[in-house]
Amino acid sequence: MNERRRFSRVNIIFEAEVEFQGRVYSAEIINLALKGVLLTIKDFAGKKNDLCEISITVSEDVIMTFQSKLVHHQGNNFGFKFETSDLDSISHLRKCLEFNVNDPKIIEEELFFLATGHSE
Repeated sequence: MNERRRFSRVNIIFEAEVEFQGRVYSAEIINLALKGVLLTIKDFAGKKNDLCEISITVSEDVIMTFQSKLVHHQGNNFGFKFETSDLDSISHLRKCLEFNVNDPKIIEEELFFLATGHSE
């Protein structure tokens, strides 16, 4: 079976929050990638294509923030695509991914792929 995923996913333990329609939901990260995140969220009311803000706390001083779109869900597991973010968040995301993959060059290649206009 062919793997259709283009971007590496890492299992990582950070606190995450989803802000949606004026409410903040605590979330557990299942996996994280350059293009998005898979979260477990209890009692989340979002539907496919809804927009929200995801904050991932790396440390007391580092919080990554992403404007995101809900692209799929099954039960309490929700997959979000990162739509926009600030440069600091992207930089921290890159470092987190590089630190947690076997070969950090993979993340560099994925960033190049994104920078050249590919998104899938």
